[in-house]
Parts: sequence; C-alpha cells; structure tokens
Amino acid sequence: MLIVLTLFTTSSYAADFNYDAGDIEGDKTSSGITYTLNVSKGNLNTSYDFDTADGVTSGGPTGIDISVSSGGATGVVTYALDSIPTSNFTISMNGKLISPAGGDGSQPTWSASGNAKAPFYIKSNQNNGAKEITVSAGTSVTYTAYEDNSSKTSNWTVNSQLKNNESSIIFNRNWWNVPGWFSASMGTPDPGIYNISASPTDNAGKSDSGEMKVVGVVSVSGHGKTSTRKATPSGTDKWSDLETIYAQPQSVIELTMVLTPNVTLDDALKNSINWAVSGWGTSITPKQSNKLEATFKPGSVGDYVVTASCGTSQKLIRVKVSAPKIHSVTFSGDITINKDAGGSYSGAAWQDDDLDGDSDLSNANADTGKKFQPVAYQSTAIMDASAVFRPDCRNSADTDFISAYDVEAAVKKVRFTPYSFWSSNNWSTPVALNMGNTSVTAASAFKSAAEVGYDDGFELAWEVGFGEAGTADANLSWERSYSEHELYLTYNAAISSYETVFHISCTNADGDTNANQIVSSIWSEFSDINVKRKGGVTLTYYHSYLTNVTSVGGLLAGTDGQCGSWADFFQTALSIHGIDSDYILFTPLPFAGQGFIVKTWSFSGSGTSGNTDFPYMNAIPANGIILGSSQYNWGTPEEVSYTSGTAGQNNSKPASLFNNHQIIRYGGVYYDPSYGIQHNSLQSIDDSLSGFYMLGSAALLFKKNPVGTQITTSVF
Repeated sequence: MLIVLTLFTTSSYAADFNYDAGDIEGDKTSSGITYTLNVSKGNLNTSYDFDTADGVTSGGPTGIDISVSSGGATGVVTYALDSIPTSNFTISMNGKLISPAGGDGSQPTWSASGNAKAPFYIKSNQNNGAKEITVSAGTSVTYTAYEDNSSKTSNWTVNSQLKNNESSIIFNRNWWNVPGWFSASMGTPDPGIYNISASPTDNAGKSDSGEMKVVGVVSVSGHGKTSTRKATPSGTDKWSDLETIYAQPQSVIELTMVLTPNVTLDDALKNSINWAVSGWGTSITPKQSNKLEATFKPGSVGDYVVTASCGTSQKLIRVKVSAPKIHSVTFSGDITINKDAGGSYSGAAWQDDDLDGDSDLSNANADTGKKFQPVAYQSTAIMDASAVFRPDCRNSADTDFISAYDVEAAVKKVRFTPYSFWSSNNWSTPVALNMGNTSVTAASAFKSAAEVGYDDGFELAWEVGFGEAGTADANLSWERSYSEHELYLTYNAAISSYETVFHISCTNADGDTNANQIVSSIWSEFSDINVKRKGGVTLTYYHSYLTNVTSVGGLLAGTDGQCGSWADFFQTALSIHGIDSDYILFTPLPFAGQGFIVKTWSFSGSGTSGNTDFPYMNAIPANGIILGSSQYNWGTPEEVSYTSGTAGQNNSKPASLFNNHQIIRYGGVYYDPSYGIQHNSLQSIDDSLSGFYMLGSAALLFKKNPVGTQITTSVF
C-alpha cells in the first residue's frame, strides 16, 4: 500500500506497557521507501494477547498501515520517490491488550514507537527528481546525493567508473551551467544503460542507486543500405557502398533510424528526434505515424547527406543521386554502309563506355578521328533508334560504374531529338525507359522533301524524365546527355553502298534538292582527278598498268583500278540517290581498228608496216610481253611512242592502250571519271584519242586518228 503522508512526531503515550524500537531505517525500492515498526508481547514484557478488534489500535504518522495479531502489531509507512522524507520522524502505534480470563477492571494498554531515519538517497534533475530516467543523448543530467535534507558527500559508481568525495555528478555539463563546474563531470556518455550508485563517504553501509538510459541513434538505413557513420568522411576516409544509397532524381527514399537502448518513446524523446539533409532547396519529411521513419525525395542530381539524430547522437547516410546517361545507340531503318575494305557496319553506332560524352568504339569509321560509325538514311525517312542507358555514377571506390540504382523514380521516360543550339528542338514522343534497351522514334522526318545531306557531327540530345506516379510528361524532371554521329542523307533512294561512295556523294552534294544539281556536285569531286578514299588514302587510275580491278568495291579496297572501276564508282555515287544513268562502253568501229590509244602518242616518220591503213608498227618483244607495270615494252621497230599521256585520277601517265573504255552518260552528257573529263558528244570522245591499232603477226600496227567519228557505244 503506497501512502503519501505528512510527517509529524507523536507525543508520548502513557500506557501500561511501552516499547521503544529505537532507530528505524527504511527499506528503499525503485519506487520509494518503506518504514516498518514491529512490536510483540516479548517487546512489552507481557503475556497478554493483543486486542485485534477494529478501532482498538491506532498510530502515526497519518495513514500508517497497521495490522494486529494476538502476538503483536506491525505498522508500515511507505513514501513515493517524489515525497521521500528529508528529516527524521517518529513512527508510533498504540492499542489495548486482553486481560487474562476472569480479570477485573479495564483493559491494559500498550504503545510502541521508533525514530524513523531520513534515508540516504540520490535524485536526478529530471522528471521531478526521478532516479530511474530515460533521456536523449546530450541531455545535461545531474545526480545529487542527499541525507538529512542536505546534499551528502558521497562515493559514486557509474558502470564501474568511480568518482569519490562528490555530492553531485554531472553528465553533459553545459558551458553556461556555472554551478555545474563545481560538480564532478562524467563526460558525455554514449547511448546505453548506466547503473548509478552512491554511498556516503562517512558511511559505506548506506547506498542508493538509479538507472539512466541514454538514448541515441545506432544506425540509419534505407533500401538495403545501413550506415553507422557519425560524421562526414574526411581525408582518405570515404563513404562505402554499404552506406551509400544510389538513387535516381525524383525517387522516393524511405529511411529508418534505429535507437539504442530500445525504449518506448515519450513526448520528450519524440521531440529530441530529428531528420536533416544537406543541399540547398532540399527537405526531408518525418512520418507522422513514426518519427523514426522519414521520406526524402531528391529533385536533382547531386550528393546528399541525411542525418538522423536523437539529441546529440547522430548517424549519417549518403544519398548519391545521378541520372542515367546515353551509353550506346543503335539505329534501325537506316541504310547499310559497307566498309571500303570489306564487311559492313552493324551493331552500336555510338558507344560511350566511360560516359564522358565521347564514343569509345574502335575501328568504327574510315576517318580514324571519329570513334563512331557512319549512319545513312534517305532524307525523307524517320529515324528509329535503340538506346541503352547507364547510371552516370561510379561506386565509392571510383573503380567502376554502378550497375543498378538502389531506388528509382516511379515514372521514367525517354525522348530524343536531333539537337540544335540555335533553334527549338523537335522532341520525340516520350516512351517508358528501359535502361537495357529502349526504342525511340524521331518526331518527324529528316527533311520534308528530298534533299542530299551531310552532318559531320550530327548530335542527338537524349533526355530521361523522372517523376512520381501519375506525373504528366510536361511535368517530368528531365536530365540530358548527348551522342554524336556522322550522318549521310540520300536524295531519293535507300540503297546500300560503300562508305567512301556515301562520303563523296553526300559531302559534295550537301543541300542539293534536284538530280541535275546532285550530278554536277558529285562530278566536281571527280573532275579534279584527285579522288581520295574517305580517310585520305589516294585512289588511282591505272597506277599499275597490270591492274585487273573493274568494280568500285575492288577500287576502294585496293586503291587502284581500270576504267570500269571508276565508271562503276561514279555511277554508284549517283544511284545511291536514286539517280539513273547509262553505263557506256565505247569501242572502235569495225573498220577503225581493234583498239585505240589515248593521247598523247608520237608517230615516227610515215611508217614502215607496208599496211596503207595502219602504216606504223611496233614490234612485239621477244618475250611476247608488251605490258609492264608502268610502261609499254616494244621490240624493234618502235614507230609509235607513248609520250606525255593524258592525266588520270592521281596518275599523270596512266595506261593508254585499250580495246574499249567505260564511262557514264547522264542527260546526254558523257562523264569520264577515269580522267575527270566531260564530253558532250561522241566526237569529243573520239578527239581524245591519238590513234587506233590492230594486231599483226609479230607487231601492233597503228594509224593516226583520222577525221570523223571512229568509235561506237554500247549501253549497259
């Protein structure tokens, strides 16, 4: 029974039998102190039984709890912690005894009393002096020892730590607490349970104890990551991956702090719990239902540090927010570009392994300065692409990019556009982001009408939008990265061909919008007889008189070719734009000879062959081989000699003796790409010849080119 009493001292009671119990020490518990006064027949030196009738026995202080038996009486007084006596007082009881059987007169009386000693006790400065307390870390707490209503010099023990000859001890002393400077400092305790006891310096037999629970944060966690870090790293110390949450912008990050010791939160503790996050314009929201939990939604890319605290105890966790960047781009619906040396381009046209904005592909372009593949489309086509994204965030060791986010935004969409700095961009329709492979389609065609195009650094802007569920596309938070490409646009066809063919035709005809312009522009590359393969390698016409290359593919791969390879080259450069032309083979008329020689050859005298139509002769050498790698070999006589020659592609003196020659005709004009010469008639072609020849028994017989047209054409 817990009774709160007003202390008083009872007056002496004149009784027949009296007992003085002397000093009575209280029995202390965690909830208060109890004083007990016991009296028995032996204490009274009587054999009379105690009268147990109600109302016969009484005592003090007021509220004493008395129980009586025939052999004695017990009085108990209990005080709560907040009303412990601070000075000595008297506890007393009195009552009646039962006379022996047959006795006459009134009942004898008895009394008992004792000096209740004010206890030695400790009190805290928390919760009205409670000694069993729970506080947040950093709370300034003072424990004081008392006896006889005064502070008492005592010896203290706090979890085996000793402080002697101090009336008070103080935890987390505040600098402004001037009286606290005269108390023994116990420093700043870590979160945990502290058993506190004290004994008076002059009486080790007395003691009192209490318990202080210092509550702090043991960890903060979220999305599979847990941190016990107390402060932001410095020097060589770094955040680890285990204490870093990798997140996308606009993702919702759920965080939880764990306290130690595990206690039920009262209002004071709840008020000491706080969440904070670094970074301008950012905030973190504790949950109303549980302040140990919070939600953080980072709006943009950056490094954030979340602090979970209880009082002065705190734990930090890093939230690293990064947006994915474009990692690779693969096109579809494009025109296949064959490599000049064989094979074709396929797979990723652009791939940025280190996400620095530059492609890292090798052997991806005939121009070694470009680390990305060439791409070709018909000018009126709509571009389709498959994009792969990668988180633009390295792990804590800075050794590699993270493979996946710990937490992602609820909505993730991709859009792209051919990027222009100077004008508004026409973004594609946003589609859901798949980091591994997302297909996207341009908002419109490259050109609204057929037009040749070339872009040496065609830039695509890629944006990934982030938002909460239900967010409209217009309200997404967009993060941008770029890819770069070499783009060829053909006029009116989608025909695969070689890289150099696309390069020469599209770079020279860039911006042309009709066939005649395109032919003229492409021809300008051939007319200077200095054609080079993309990448700068020189292409030649009959650099070796022995070449047998007759196709554009052979010419580009081997760099040297006959007239057929050059005619094929020019015609192919037109055909990839959908421009038709005639492939022309011209030969001597039957009466004119079996072959011809291209200017310039010299004729010696009037000839000695004896053939009036072909008066000149060059003997076939003894080994029968006329053709050398860079000259003609003749026996004796040699009456026709190859002198200056007509310059061809990157060759001032190509082979000059043929039985046919191949050129291209477009719009009634003959184009001879081997020599870079344009002819408007067959006579003009004929005029480029020095003469004609026929094969004799041991010699080639020649004649000078007579007046008139001596050649005929065939169309292929």
